[in-house]
Amino acid sequence: MIELAFILHWQPQAMDAMDLGDLLQWRERAVKLHNQMHAARE
Repeated sequence: MIELAFILHWQPQAMDAMDLGDLLQWRERAVKLHNQMHAARE
């Protein structure tokens, strides 16, 4: 949940109702977004 809060600026209340599967899917999306935004440029 910390990745979602940090990357997407979500409050804990926004994630409370989500089940584990949803949280993991959103975490994967958030990490991919973060990596794209901060990828080293050639």
